[in-house]
Amino acid sequence: MADGTAIEWADATINAISGCLPASPGCTNCFASTAGQRRRPNHPVNGLTRPAKADDPASHHVWTGAIRLNEEWLVKPLRWSRPRRIFWNAHGDPFFERVPYEWVDRELAVAALTPHHVHMLLTKRTARMRRYFAMPGTPERILEAAKSLPAPFGRLPDRWQWPLPNVWLGVSVEDQPRADKRREDFCSVPAAVRFVSYEPALGPVDWSGWEFVDQIIGGGESGPNARPAHPAWFQATNAFCASNGIAYFHKQWGEWAPVSHMSDETIDACYWPAPERDPEARRRCKVDQCVLHRDGQRFDGEAMFRRPAFEQGAGAMTMFRIGKKRAGRLLDGVEHSAFPEPRHGL
Repeated sequence: MADGTAIEWADATINAISGCLPASPGCTNCFASTAGQRRRPNHPVNGLTRPAKADDPASHHVWTGAIRLNEEWLVKPLRWSRPRRIFWNAHGDPFFERVPYEWVDRELAVAALTPHHVHMLLTKRTARMRRYFAMPGTPERILEAAKSLPAPFGRLPDRWQWPLPNVWLGVSVEDQPRADKRREDFCSVPAAVRFVSYEPALGPVDWSGWEFVDQIIGGGESGPNARPAHPAWFQATNAFCASNGIAYFHKQWGEWAPVSHMSDETIDACYWPAPERDPEARRRCKVDQCVLHRDGQRFDGEAMFRRPAFEQGAGAMTMFRIGKKRAGRLLDGVEHSAFPEPRHGL
């Protein structure tokens, strides 16, 4: 839990629910499962992960499927008087199959008691999210859960709206198959604001049929095993948003930057100087590089310099692994940081 966060589109994180299992390719390099391995001994994911290799405790950690409700963090927003945009459950999925609906009731009860905050819940499991909100009595259960929580900075209004006007519901989408699989369920979920986290972007997405959402957050992958994202994917997403009145937020390029979005100075810094005895020689690259096609096909090593790496019409893009900070978050020279106004379900 943090009042303040490195997540560009939030002001704070509340990790009330911790624990998960992989749901799709976007989970492969899950930062949250290795968080306890990298951080302090009492990290909230400790005890919920294991080394990927049983004989190597230092190997990256993966989820066991165990879950935990962190009671002391659940109620933190009740004590915050300054409005915040809060991202819930960065170390889990509130609609993971093993999470009791009662835990979600309690999170939304906190949201009901704190109308001055915006509460953002994100899932890869839209079918279970839809079932939760379609269940008879869901608003009444949340109301009962709210009555059991302390509210030093708020109380339930005499009349409250449903869906809660300060709750934003989101879905993670990393490629076309996941977009197609999750769209229909997500479309039927009642929410003041619906948003998409297109991160890590692992392939192009045709967003036709997603006109009902209020925001798309795009971003490349970060971390030790990060995969590159083609700029055309984000350019197409931004164009779709602009055409449909949807807010677009470009979060980051991640570890990899496209050469088309790098300055000459940054590109030059990726190479060792050519040897003095042969100044025309091909310079050696200091960082990892690859060629990425618009369709997601990737070419590494010597394959970069052979056909079909730069096949005409493939949208070949040279990518350099220069790190998240150096790669930045500008798309075509512009910082995209748009947020929506609530409009759905009210």
